Amino acid sequence: MNHAVKNVEAGTSALIYCRVSDKKQKTQGHGLESQEHRCRQFAEERGYDVEMIFPDDITGGVDFMKRPGMRAMLAYLDAQAGKPYVVIFDDLKRFARHTEFHLKLRREFAQRGARVECPNFKFEDTPEGVFIETVIAAQGQLEREQNRRQVIQKMTARVEKGYHVFHPRVGYQYTKDRVHGKILSPDEPVASIVREALEGFAAGRFRSQVEVKRFLEGKPDFPKSGKSGYVHPTKVREMLERSVYAGCVEAPNWGVSLRKGYHEPLISFATYERIQERLKGTLNAPARKDINQDFPLRGFVLCDDCGEPMTSCWSKGRSQLYPYYLCDTPGCCSKRKSIRRADIEDGAESLLRGLQPAKQLFKLAKAIFTDIWEMRRSEAASARAILETQLHETGKQIENLLDRIMSASSPSVIGAYEKRIAELERQKIRLTERAESAVPSEARLSEFIEPALTFLANPWNIYTNGSFPLKRTVLKLAFAQPLRYSRNEGYRTAEITFPFKVLADFQSLKCGVVGDPGIEPGVGLPGGVTVRCRTLQLVARQGRGPDGAELGGAARGVKPARAAPGPAPARGRGPYGTPDNPVARRRPRAQLAVMRKPKHIVEKERARRAEGRRTHWLFGLHAVAAALANPAREKLRLVATRNALERLGDLHGVEPELADARKFPAPLDPGSVHQGAALETRPLEWPPLGDLADGRPLVMLDRVTDPHNVGAILRSAEVLGAAAVVAPARHAAPETGALAKTASGALERQPYLRVGNLSEAIRQVRKAGYVALGLDGGGDAAIHDALAADPRPVALVLGAEGPGLRHGTREAVDRLVRIDAAGPLASLNVSNAAAISLYAVNRRDG
Repeated sequence: MNHAVKNVEAGTSALIYCRVSDKKQKTQGHGLESQEHRCRQFAEERGYDVEMIFPDDITGGVDFMKRPGMRAMLAYLDAQAGKPYVVIFDDLKRFARHTEFHLKLRREFAQRGARVECPNFKFEDTPEGVFIETVIAAQGQLEREQNRRQVIQKMTARVEKGYHVFHPRVGYQYTKDRVHGKILSPDEPVASIVREALEGFAAGRFRSQVEVKRFLEGKPDFPKSGKSGYVHPTKVREMLERSVYAGCVEAPNWGVSLRKGYHEPLISFATYERIQERLKGTLNAPARKDINQDFPLRGFVLCDDCGEPMTSCWSKGRSQLYPYYLCDTPGCCSKRKSIRRADIEDGAESLLRGLQPAKQLFKLAKAIFTDIWEMRRSEAASARAILETQLHETGKQIENLLDRIMSASSPSVIGAYEKRIAELERQKIRLTERAESAVPSEARLSEFIEPALTFLANPWNIYTNGSFPLKRTVLKLAFAQPLRYSRNEGYRTAEITFPFKVLADFQSLKCGVVGDPGIEPGVGLPGGVTVRCRTLQLVARQGRGPDGAELGGAARGVKPARAAPGPAPARGRGPYGTPDNPVARRRPRAQLAVMRKPKHIVEKERARRAEGRRTHWLFGLHAVAAALANPAREKLRLVATRNALERLGDLHGVEPELADARKFPAPLDPGSVHQGAALETRPLEWPPLGDLADGRPLVMLDRVTDPHNVGAILRSAEVLGAAAVVAPARHAAPETGALAKTASGALERQPYLRVGNLSEAIRQVRKAGYVALGLDGGGDAAIHDALAADPRPVALVLGAEGPGLRHGTREAVDRLVRIDAAGPLASLNVSNAAAISLYAVNRRDG
């Protein structure tokens, strides 16, 4: 198109719009400058006066209203209403790459009286011009969608190979590698901060996301929002949820499940899973922000009267400030009664000093730990071989499931396979991580155990010389529970953590205290120590001392146990840590007499609790399908073969376990015909008998224990319109798989009510207006005659084959009736008798 001729509308105002897709093209390329240059040349050739230029360096997707520059241009046109403008675009694709938004943007400009022009395309309002413009806009949309699809395909393939393709998360950056190309790598020092935050949350050091947020805000190197150094809670949540920090990649929107990546992890996969478990659970309250270095025990010392944490503050005197602790719990008898800070903190320091074990015994324990470490390293080698075998088997299972997906046609089956593959992928990651870390290196003994033993050797020294956070950490590591303090009696007996309990046992060996019954005679060691612990005796008999050196012959001999000389320490009730009372204990209170429940009441309660926990397995296609479709049924576990899953159809959200028909894992009787499907459930709960007795027939069974008979009766009851089948809670067929299979799905719809006393239940329905007819071969009337003589609703009472109705049941019914036989055989199966009787009731009621 030739633009050399000046436009007759010289002096017309023009606006130029330029756009690139991202900021990188703006900073590293010349896209905006070149577009502006061409548009200015076009305006100069046409004689337009360029008034404003509106650039954009974001794509905004397909919606032009998401582009700041475009919004600014439309706002500018609104502000200059009535003034004609020409809007110049470098190319039609810079206008809009979506047909719908292209036409919409044209209308927006037309409504504002602006005309659109382009150096390489002439806009015409003729039908042909509109058609060509629409085709070109559609072509731009097609190219855009094709490019998007191609990019997603490439990114998906790279994620499937184990590479992260998205924007790097905080703590990571992209680097170039000769083998892997563009790959994530830790961005120090931020990576170390993120690692500490994640591991601290997993281990419980940070009790909530708020504490993680405060930790990150206290790190100068961690990137923050705004000048105030704020870390948004959403950023913390995303950091805790991302599997990329565990060295994994995933893209659920593209169908790529979790898998191991090639980048370096900041935390282990086990740590990541612990974080997810904590995020799903109930979090503890965040740490108090007002705990300061003046009161390191605030929140860790409990009031002995109410069990709530003590608070602390300063009191202003005439010449100075006085620190103190106090309980501020409403209703506590010690509320607002101050305790000097020295009393609280000196007592806690005495507790820590008492945790220091004897140096000689500590060296001996260190030697034992070293031997155990070496023994575990040798065991770990065989454990790694087992893990590698399991890893290989998991890979084979994934391959088999992929083959099954290719041949499956049912969407529910394919979905079940995909879920199983995702679980196996996670299991594969766990096994890989465990196999890689199964055998610890020799350096880890000094890297991890040595600092731990140093802490155990002298926690008091670390507490005294440590910072405020370190003091809080020492308290948590030394004491299993917060300390309890009584205003009158001082500290109660502290609950120390397990390592200190072990070392305390070592300490007690010095004074010859005999442990549990059956411990062998003591072994003498240098320094007057008599060892009765079997583990320590093993070390002693091997001829090693506390430092690993050879012991003398006398030291290796066995000495009889003897108690240490000196009087036993006094055990009074004074404050903890005083010279005359080193161990203060609370005297045991008198035990209150407790009335025991009668034995039969206890047995009933146990049976009721056991019934609530009881589960059973339903099997057979009809029974399982009906149970799956029943929203009132609690489903616990579905085991099915591949063919059974296809025949079951809709699983109603229950995730199946695929099984081999030859090795069916469900705990069923060997003779059960399960048809490849079994479902573990809990018994159904039905309304009470009074609600079910609505005028329809009732079937009441007296000690019918055969599940096949009861299942057949349920099936007949549903077909013939019975309100419920009632049986006693004991000595009756329970809700089992055999019963459900015989009922062929009727168990899910037909109430099967269990009552405590059948005779009382019969009297209850009689009071509700029913006539109770007991079926018996020696009845005084035929059932059809009895029904014709009494129009009331009917409760049919049937007994087991052989015994028939019990005496109490006979007394409870209105009358005994019989089914007349045409031949000499006068007995019927109970399920057949129930079906015939229900049919007779239906005929009477029309």
